[in-house]
Amino acid sequence: MTDLYRLLPEEMEKMVIDMGYDRYRADQILMPLYYKFPKNIADIKQLPKEMIAKLVDAGYTIGLAKEVHSITSDDGDTTKVLLNLTNDKSVETVLMQYESEKIGGLPRSTVCI
Repeated sequence: MTDLYRLLPEEMEKMVIDMGYDRYRADQILMPLYYKFPKNIADIKQLPKEMIAKLVDAGYTIGLAKEVHSITSDDGDTTKVLLNLTNDKSVETVLMQYESEKIGGLPRSTVCI
């Protein structure tokens, strides 16, 4: 199985050309991956159904992290999330949001992984 998120744009182009499609099909995969976050290849509506089937048959997947657990602080400013990755490893991430009054300026957010 090959996760489409692991392919560089040049690798994506080579893959679609090797499958017999025009180079622009790589853009039709990349744009939704990074702007719409599809859960599976069939959710990429710009692709012809036959190409979707070829990608799946060739072992390509979309590997999104799955949320295992999350905790939000009482004030709602901090959220900690445990994610399970497609390789069965876990990663913890924390989102901290600061209102402008609390930090003396513009509101900001910080993410730690």
